[in-house]
Amino acid sequence: MQQSADRAHRIGQRNAVFVQHLVADGSFDSFMAEKVAAKGVVIDAALDNPASEDEHG
Repeated sequence: MQQSADRAHRIGQRNAVFVQHLVADGSFDSFMAEKVAAKGVVIDAALDNPASEDEHG
């Protein structure tokens, strides 16, 4: 998920980029999104980089 957001911000990008992930409630994608967000919080804590709500909310 982070890689897709990073790709939207290519070298030379001058305008703001809004990245939105659409996930159907109760789907496998929803399950995986929750797992990815939880792991992101753990990784940020291990790196002393407090996660913001925008990133992992």
